[in-house]
Amino acid sequence: MSSHVWIWREARPAPSCLPYDHPVKIQPTNMIAAAARPAFAASRTVAARNFSATAARRSGGHGGDGPRENLPFTVGSKYGLAFKMTAFLGNLLPVHAFPSHTLGRTVGSMLRHLLKFGLLLTYTHRFWIRPPLRRCCMAVEQVCRISDMVTCEKEVCDDNIIDPLTLPFPDLPISAVAVDPVSNATLVTLGPTEDGPSIELKRVRDGFAEDVVSWDAPSPLPDLATDQVLSLRYLSDLATSCVVLRGGDIILIRDEPMEGEDKIEIVGSVDAGILAAEWSPDEEVLALVTGASTFLLMTKTFESIAEVSLTQEDITNSSNHVSVGWGKSETQFRGKRAKASLRDPTLPDKIDEGVLSHKDDGRTWINWRGDGSYVAINRIEEGPRRAIRVYTREGSLDSVSIAVDGMEGVLSWKPTGQVIASTQRSDTGVDVIFFERNGLRHGEFSLRMAEGDDDVVQQLKWNTDSSILAVCFSSKVQLWTTNNFYWYLKQEIPCLNGYTAVDWHQEKPTVLFVAASGVLEVHEFTFAVLAGSTSPPYDFGSTAVVDGKNLKLTPLRVANVPPPMAFREVELQSTPTHVSFGYSSTVIAVLRNASVDIIEWPLTINQYSLPQIIGSVDLASHYADTQPRQIVLLGERAIAVISDQANQSVIKIFQITPSFEAEQLWETITDQQVLLAGSSEDGTTLYYELQDNAVHRIDNAVTEERSSERLVKLPGRCTRFEAVKTADHAVVFALSGNGKLFANDRLLSSSCTSFVVTPTHLVFSTVQHTLKFVLLGQAAADLAVPADDAPASDERLRSIERGSRIVQVMPSTVALVLQHHRGNLETVYPRALVLAGVRDNIDRKDYHSAFMACRTHRIDMNILYDYAPVQFLENVKLFITQLGKSEHLDLVLSGLSEEDVTQTLYRLTDVTSGALPAEQSKPAKGKVTAICDAVLAVLAADFADTHVKSMLTCHLSKVIPDREAALLLVKDLKDKNSGLLDEAVEHITFLADVNKLYNDALGLYDLGLTLLIAQQSQKDPREYMPFLQRLHALTEVRRKFVIDDHLSRFAKALVHLNVLGDDTFDEVSDYVVKHALYTTALDIVKYHRTKYDVILRKYAEHLLHIKKPDQAGLAFEMVRDERAAMDAYRQAGMWKEAMSLAVVLGEQPAAIKYLAEAMIPLLVEKRRYLEAATVYVEYMQKVDEAAKILCKGYAYAEAIRLVTSHDQLDLLESLIKPAMIEGFVQLSELLADCKRQLNAQLPRLRELRIKKKEDPQAFFEGIQEEDIPDNMSVAATDVSTNLSLFTRYSTKTGTTAKTGKTGNTTASTRAKHKRREERKRARGKKGSVYEEEYLLNSIRRLIDRVNDARNDATSLVVGLARFNLREQAGEVQRLIVALIEELRDCLDEVFSEPLLVVSSDPEKDQLELADITAPVVAAFQQLSVLQLGV
Repeated sequence: MSSHVWIWREARPAPSCLPYDHPVKIQPTNMIAAAARPAFAASRTVAARNFSATAARRSGGHGGDGPRENLPFTVGSKYGLAFKMTAFLGNLLPVHAFPSHTLGRTVGSMLRHLLKFGLLLTYTHRFWIRPPLRRCCMAVEQVCRISDMVTCEKEVCDDNIIDPLTLPFPDLPISAVAVDPVSNATLVTLGPTEDGPSIELKRVRDGFAEDVVSWDAPSPLPDLATDQVLSLRYLSDLATSCVVLRGGDIILIRDEPMEGEDKIEIVGSVDAGILAAEWSPDEEVLALVTGASTFLLMTKTFESIAEVSLTQEDITNSSNHVSVGWGKSETQFRGKRAKASLRDPTLPDKIDEGVLSHKDDGRTWINWRGDGSYVAINRIEEGPRRAIRVYTREGSLDSVSIAVDGMEGVLSWKPTGQVIASTQRSDTGVDVIFFERNGLRHGEFSLRMAEGDDDVVQQLKWNTDSSILAVCFSSKVQLWTTNNFYWYLKQEIPCLNGYTAVDWHQEKPTVLFVAASGVLEVHEFTFAVLAGSTSPPYDFGSTAVVDGKNLKLTPLRVANVPPPMAFREVELQSTPTHVSFGYSSTVIAVLRNASVDIIEWPLTINQYSLPQIIGSVDLASHYADTQPRQIVLLGERAIAVISDQANQSVIKIFQITPSFEAEQLWETITDQQVLLAGSSEDGTTLYYELQDNAVHRIDNAVTEERSSERLVKLPGRCTRFEAVKTADHAVVFALSGNGKLFANDRLLSSSCTSFVVTPTHLVFSTVQHTLKFVLLGQAAADLAVPADDAPASDERLRSIERGSRIVQVMPSTVALVLQHHRGNLETVYPRALVLAGVRDNIDRKDYHSAFMACRTHRIDMNILYDYAPVQFLENVKLFITQLGKSEHLDLVLSGLSEEDVTQTLYRLTDVTSGALPAEQSKPAKGKVTAICDAVLAVLAADFADTHVKSMLTCHLSKVIPDREAALLLVKDLKDKNSGLLDEAVEHITFLADVNKLYNDALGLYDLGLTLLIAQQSQKDPREYMPFLQRLHALTEVRRKFVIDDHLSRFAKALVHLNVLGDDTFDEVSDYVVKHALYTTALDIVKYHRTKYDVILRKYAEHLLHIKKPDQAGLAFEMVRDERAAMDAYRQAGMWKEAMSLAVVLGEQPAAIKYLAEAMIPLLVEKRRYLEAATVYVEYMQKVDEAAKILCKGYAYAEAIRLVTSHDQLDLLESLIKPAMIEGFVQLSELLADCKRQLNAQLPRLRELRIKKKEDPQAFFEGIQEEDIPDNMSVAATDVSTNLSLFTRYSTKTGTTAKTGKTGNTTASTRAKHKRREERKRARGKKGSVYEEEYLLNSIRRLIDRVNDARNDATSLVVGLARFNLREQAGEVQRLIVALIEELRDCLDEVFSEPLLVVSSDPEKDQLELADITAPVVAAFQQLSVLQLGV
């Protein structure tokens, strides 16, 4: 059975005998059946190719019912495919190489691998690893046995070179490469050639190659000697490979054909042939340019979308690019030069006409934009000229490029869509030029070619993320990247016999396929930083960037040179393979092919010489069959070189002699291939990672005592690792390709973008745009990594600009260099590094360095003491000596505070326990005062002449500034006529309030010093000069009195006034009364009786005036004024003293009775019932009134005793018993009220606490409905109104809370707010934030009331029992016992939970923890006789 094959031709007028909308089916005897689609109906049919020349071959169960009976194809051919593949991963590292295998025998590989160092990507120091290259493409080609092949992991990282040896044409070259992303396999087509017109499709997967299908492909066109594969694409969703041939065939090869489907099928042909073809990135549309100048767009099912004729009219009509030129004449500047030239200066000197390059190959190119919305075509138009047409996905012409002289045919649209790349050849060389989608030019850059090199650019290929542009020449492939508007040549991949296909992986941006002469190389690249040491004192921040043959070197510690510039450049003979820094950063080893260049770059603190190549080491004799791919510099004159053989790696260590010869010290062959390698900071240990992700190390690599051991197996393949070795631990930090950062087998972060290891810290950046610092020194499991939501005060976390990566860290200068996404560099000084440096300097007692770091980076100077207080106080003299300048010491002293900054601002987490270090004990007199006193003692003893200002600073920096001591020091300088007097006065007035200093100087009674201070102030001389002159005219004692009175030092003034003599006693007495200096005056005149009595009487009158009658009465008695004393005692309620003085004064009985009657209300008011009853009985003889008073105070027993002792038994029934019943009623009501209050408040308190636990924010922020007036809007008027949870309860407005300024708020306004909040607190309104506090205080007061009523209840119960009122007594006892038990039961519930209350300070917008100490509920002593009856 024959299958029908569609033959597509260009649209022509349909013959009259055939309807246009019907296909034409032709079945010639010796031809394949064909049919024409309606869209491509032709006036004539074209016979399909005759494939009868070759017998059909088939295998795998497929019969002769394929797409064409006479089409030979092979499925799953038994013939093997020898291959070798190269992948590059990690830091400067080429990885391993697969061995060559043959069918029947294995031959020694004559392939040499040339590692191309992945040069640093722009200034981020990313570099590439170049894949191995065969020294000769195929000196001896052998057939390979697949069974002997060594498999590799899914990420192909072995050097695999496909060497197809097929039948019947064993020399077919690879013509196209495609990727099967589902199975992670690579598809290749081989052939056809003139000698072998056959095509084979093979699949490479997991290190093995298998035949898929093969068929004969003779040229179908008379002018085409050999057919060509234009496009190979694997359609993942269809599990089908699509091959487009130059002769016009479109062929589908299905992996697993369904029933009724063929393994291979020609779905259509174009009789005029196909010039270019490419699938859209989404694999939904196929674009074709045919030999008849038509442009076709078809769906995945090969349905026609559009058919467009490529005519000259398109060029003419679409070339409508407009230049605004000079604009209108009225807007032009008519200067001399403008008048002299009538030419528009905005136009170029020469307008291109589109002249073809003499190297133009005439090919047509198609390329899609990354999103598949547009497709570009580069072809030769009439003229002739090259033009780039841009079509939409629907086939509409969007634009045509401008004419460019020398433009060649290659084309590649940047996947991100900004520009379209092509090339232009001129007299000066070859440029890569860019066009916008509208066809206008958009920049260019020149390719770096050797003088006389006339090679032609064969292809341009962007990788999928648009970060790398591959420029393919006939003998090499160059990889270019751009940053900071500069194009870097990162590497060259030589192809000695020329390549046949180059393409990027569809899903892996850094995987490149290069096919040449039957050899397929798969290159995998990664980005890394090439930098020198981070260990002081060699942390110069040395970095290297490779740009072609130029090695750009920059010590970032010296100069942050913006890319693409560099501090120094070294020109090499060829592009380097690998570069390695020595541990001192002054020696650099550059691996080029099989030679090593040694660059010496002397770097010191103050001198940076030019780097020079001091010699080259030839390694060719050590690597005859292989090529070294990585170098590690050990020490200064030893190197470790890594190369591959078979499926193993060879590590050789060489000693470089003074004559620059390589003396081999040691060699080892690993059982697996080495991926990455590096050295320790001191250059004595070599680390390397094997293919199974295990990291090994070789200690003492350069000596005979070397030893090798396996450190750890990483959880996955990592593109970079660094090892840290301590006395007890060895930690390997490794970063995988998907951003996972490991410490040994522990995952530290899953969002890491870059990392650097210093001697003390691991520093890494994350995709959350933060820097994280991890303190080293512990095992991997104990490392403390800061959380993403760590507080802003955590020094281990710092925000950075989006997309920034770490370039280098320099602990000596506590600097870290970042490279932003656009390419520029930034040097930052993270708080973690700064504080680590400060702490280290303090530990080493290098206080000068610590001080300078704090000063430069604005670190609180208190850390100099707080970090090691005992050490500081023991080394005060050393501290002062190291600081040197007095100004530096003043800066430290003036910034002192009582706060311990190591517990607040700069807390350091203890990585061992995870806890914070214990707070240091503070000196008894305070930290600041202790420091100032200690510094003062040293300054006075050893630096009195040089640090006068520092001594003044010590006095004035104390918690309570000692201004008098500072002024005395200035006075001493004045007395000595020291030249430092003016500086001292200026210094002291700068540190302290000059007005207070003026008063203090005046208080020293030194008018000269006072004048010096006044002259430094803003005082008007017309104010203070007359005052000082008046003081100067007074006597010394009177002057002191006036000064003390002026300074409000009234006590001292009184002393000086009393010294003036007895004549001034009246003035003294008036002064005492004026300023209430009674106690001072009494002490002064205590030995002068008359003066003492006068002052004491005035004092007694003063005490009576200020409502202290008890003390006033005593004072009157002391001056023997008994009547005034009796009146004072009466006011104070001191009835005993008053009644006794009345008797002493001989008052009449009526007067005494009147005095007693006046005393009783005062006693009752103060609840002194027993005393009031005593007055009634003794001075008024009223027993009944006394009994009433006693019953009012629940003193029933005393009342009964009183009436019985006075033989008034009738009062028991008439007065005491009714009083008891009334007390029973009152106390019962009190206890019932207390119980009702408790039953109402306790459930409400529980409800509030449940709400607070469920939603704390709503509890503290929520405004109850009853708080909002009906006419008030609750909509926020400021997006920043909600500053904190507690702003609502603050007295600050929104603006005040944000800015920290109080505006026009005065002290009275703040006091008003405070009183308002206190009233709200006292009310405890329901729904307010004060309600919980109010309920707690109310229950506390309730307990106090019950405790107070306990004694009254006891007295009442006993009294009721004595009157045989058992029921009433039992009821009172039951009520109070039940209430006390209920209070005790709820005590823990009410007072155990912490209570947050609004701060009493109106300036604070926060809550405070209230004191909720539980009160004591006293027990009630019950009467057992009542318990029996109840």
